[in-house]
Amino acid sequence: MPHLSVYEHRDPRREFCITTDTKVITTLIDTPIMGFSGCCPADSDLENAWRNDLEREVHEINSPVFDDAAELMKIVANPLRVKILFLLEKKDHSVYELMYVLKEPQNLLSYNLGVLKKAGFLESYYRSRHKTYRLTGERSAPLIRCLRQVLIP
Repeated sequence: MPHLSVYEHRDPRREFCITTDTKVITTLIDTPIMGFSGCCPADSDLENAWRNDLEREVHEINSPVFDDAAELMKIVANPLRVKILFLLEKKDHSVYELMYVLKEPQNLLSYNLGVLKKAGFLESYYRSRHKTYRLTGERSAPLIRCLRQVLIP
């Protein structure tokens, strides 16, 4: 009678091999590729810890804060908006002053100022007949500090 032995072959496909004296029979087991199959209780503890870590990562990565961060990055993805934020960090400016400094047409500046205002970075007020903008909210200052650290070392 031939000798039979069963052993676990640890490879990414999670195969078990059955060997006899004359041939090797390999069968693919029905477990996930990234799973554990243990021969002792310690493997079960490792699997539980591994699954708990993955579940925690799933919860963290699906947080709405990442959607907010992506929207914020879309807003400041325009170089003109970054320049506007940097100028308004120093002092309030009217649209006319921004036109003079940035050498951009009024309609382009007004559009981008509106985007920043809608996002909550700016607020406007009238100084005589000129619409003037200033930074507002708790999001503006940390964002500009971060951009300054990245862009101007």
